[in-house]
Amino acid sequence: MNVGLGKIAETVEQVEEMQKSLAVKSQELQTKNEAANAKLRQMDKNQNEAEQKKIQSQEIQSVLEQQTVAIAAKKKDMMQNLDQVKPAVIDAQQAVKGISKQHLVELRSFSNPPAPVKLALEAICLLLGEATFDWKTIRSIIVRKNFIPTIVNFSTEDISDSVRDQMITKYISKPDFNFERVNTASVACRPLVKWATAQMSY
Repeated sequence: MNVGLGKIAETVEQVEEMQKSLAVKSQELQTKNEAANAKLRQMDKNQNEAEQKKIQSQEIQSVLEQQTVAIAAKKKDMMQNLDQVKPAVIDAQQAVKGISKQHLVELRSFSNPPAPVKLALEAICLLLGEATFDWKTIRSIIVRKNFIPTIVNFSTEDISDSVRDQMITKYISKPDFNFERVNTASVACRPLVKWATAQMSY
């Protein structure tokens, strides 16, 4: 009987040890389950974010493709416009080359030039980077040997936005700044006005 009781006591002790071990294992299992669930939730979150980024990327790609098409169309229009305007610039350059020394002398001889002449030459000086309203200074620029070559070799790309704005508001938009009015006042100024106008169009 004592032996039997001893075995029961031993069994109870073993069961208690097993229960303790089971409790520890259960806790470990719960911790691992929680970690696994957290990992799954993070994976779901990452997947959702990845899908959202993919959608955003596709939308951006679509916008870029549309912009590329629009830019190509604008570039085509711009090149067509340049092809139309460029001959006018070349024609104006040739007209400036044709200004005779006699006509330049007539320009320089003005002590008080007609308004269209002064307006035209002010615009030319502005484009050449020597903006001035003083007739004496303008005459000193005209008498230079390189005056005509400087105009002929002028690069349209050198015109700044500021100069372009001034040209439009102060000169191009003025009634006196046209071929007919300038031509009646000075034969030499007409090609210069033609050249300045062509530069603005280009």
